[in-house]
Amino acid sequence: MIAVWLWLSIALGGTLSDGDDRFSEGDLDGAAAVLMPAAESGWGSGRLHFNLGNIYYRKGDLPRAILHYRAAQRLRPRDGNVHHNLALARSELTGLPDPVDLPSTWMSLVTVGELALLGWLSAALGSVWVVVWFRRKQPPALALPGAALVCMGLLVGAGSLQGVWTLYWHPIAVVTSPETRVRDAARTDGEERFRLAPGSEVSVVRALDPFVLVEDGDGRRGWVSESAIEIHR
Repeated sequence: MIAVWLWLSIALGGTLSDGDDRFSEGDLDGAAAVLMPAAESGWGSGRLHFNLGNIYYRKGDLPRAILHYRAAQRLRPRDGNVHHNLALARSELTGLPDPVDLPSTWMSLVTVGELALLGWLSAALGSVWVVVWFRRKQPPALALPGAALVCMGLLVGAGSLQGVWTLYWHPIAVVTSPETRVRDAARTDGEERFRLAPGSEVSVVRALDPFVLVEDGDGRRGWVSESAIEIHR
């Protein structure tokens, strides 16, 4: 597993370097072509999505810039540059609803992976504590800190799993098509409820191919064509 991770890190590092070189040379299309396969594979890093956001911003494709800045924000929640560029891209579009919030408030501070690692370390440390207590046959009260660490680790781990589940089944999407009609049913003849401008950020509630039920930051819900949005996970 470690070998696979190292191989992926090296491969991604080469991809990022190639993309950076093309970007610095002004070859925006070439830089996007290099980086997009890694992003679409699901192995994209925060830096990769940030770079893609910069590329699409320079190309004038603000909806896709927002899409990748949001992906970078999920992977690098404490990066001020990501927040700044995301706010800048949003400010250049008009008629957008409020951005949708992340599924959990803790995601604005740590990533799902970081929370999972914290849970694992807490559970492991607590387990070692309990084993040492058992072997030394110390008073029962001395086992409580270890048991508390194990319980905390399990709870934190469960929180990270819940975050993974939510991000997979209810991801954030961005409207990338021209003004999109939001309907009251998953049909082309459904009554129009409202419209979403390009760059609008929505949360996916559920899918009914080829339509998706979405909710925007203002709490409005409706069905849109799957082709009108792009999703990042």
